[in-house]
Amino acid sequence: MDGRIRRRTSPRTSASGGRGRNVPRGRQGRRRTDNSTATYKVKPSDVPADAVTSCGSGLDPHISPQYAKLQAHRVAERNDLGVDRVEKLVADHTEERILGFMGEPRVNVLKLNIALKELTRK
Repeated sequence: MDGRIRRRTSPRTSASGGRGRNVPRGRQGRRRTDNSTATYKVKPSDVPADAVTSCGSGLDPHISPQYAKLQAHRVAERNDLGVDRVEKLVADHTEERILGFMGEPRVNVLKLNIALKELTRK
């Protein structure tokens, strides 16, 4: 897995088929989607609903803050950053409810990944 925050994608709904040439595969050729690392294990009960569901197009640019935080350990490890630094980036790119009451808080994945790339260049 690369060191970026992932959006929800579905091979059935995304234009690209949800498969890239750089997508790591498990032992039996299935896509690995676990965000566990050697030092941090994700429990199934910690996985938010939006991590396993997708929007109609499969290319939604936003994920929940919970799903972004779940990926923080993996992203930090892949980019040689501290987990606290990645969690701060997530917090900085979390957008609140529209007008304070409509919708849910969300993380803009594109802006977050751009900031992550800029940080790792330094």
